[in-house]
Amino acid sequence: SSAPNLPAPPQPEVQYTTSAGSTKLEPPVPAQLEESHPTAYAIPASSAKCVFSFTHPKLVLEPEDFELKVFQQKVLLSSCIYSARIVMGTIAVANMEVHHTVMVRCTTNNWDTYSDVEAVPGERTSDGNSFAFEVDMEGKQSLHFAIRLRLHPSNDNIQEFWDNNETKNYSLILQ
Repeated sequence: SSAPNLPAPPQPEVQYTTSAGSTKLEPPVPAQLEESHPTAYAIPASSAKCVFSFTHPKLVLEPEDFELKVFQQKVLLSSCIYSARIVMGTIAVANMEVHHTVMVRCTTNNWDTYSDVEAVPGERTSDGNSFAFEVDMEGKQSLHFAIRLRLHPSNDNIQEFWDNNETKNYSLILQ
């Protein structure tokens, strides 16, 4: 007997949905994004849609403005995506001459409790470094987070810099 002739499985496609309810198959162009209109990224293969309540700085800023903001703040979320119940992100860090660590402080219960996820060093450039993080969303419906850069100079004068989305924190909800 021969194997049944099944159609090829559909290719997963990412849909971009604005808070106004319109859906596109192409990623939003930076000029179309506004701070007041969060963007949701849904992967049809899963039943959950992830709604981000923030706009990625790298999408709305010109490259030189993004680099300037990283230089001024020392640490800034560069990208964040949701796929297969995992939130993955990259963080831009200004060029530092001292040992430093980056972590993502996360909560799923409005800061009653929180956990810290260490970000892993990535690519180094002349302007700075990138770090990557992953947060497992299994069994969770929402996530709020902020990013901390901690400098560890040799004189034990530890300094911290935070990216908390201009005091609003980064938030996402699974629907």
